[in-house]
Amino acid sequence: MKGDHKSMGTVTVSKKAALQAAEYIAKNTRGVASMTDRSKRGDISRFFLGKGNPKGVYMIKTDNGFNIEIYVICSYGANAGDICKNISSNVRSELEDNMGIPINCVTVRVEGVDTAGK
Repeated sequence: MKGDHKSMGTVTVSKKAALQAAEYIAKNTRGVASMTDRSKRGDISRFFLGKGNPKGVYMIKTDNGFNIEIYVICSYGANAGDICKNISSNVRSELEDNMGIPINCVTVRVEGVDTAGK
């Protein structure tokens, strides 16, 4: 039976599924208070794309893969540098290794600090 391979078809991961995975990872990273959009444009695009579109995560297609942008609000007292490194490496690992999506870069931008829990 060596060499006998049967094709079982292909698996396609939707852009929305990849965005949702990235959002889930970012939201559940220690020190992240919430996700935020990069501008008011996010609110407008969410209106047209629907509520299911992940907040604060953007995927840009390039010739050789995807660039991911993630926008977060950090918790007061959290180390923003560590948060960004953790999100970046975890999102890259999930999308590349587990979903087979080629990633050029993951950019994490801290848009503010949540001082409510201070």
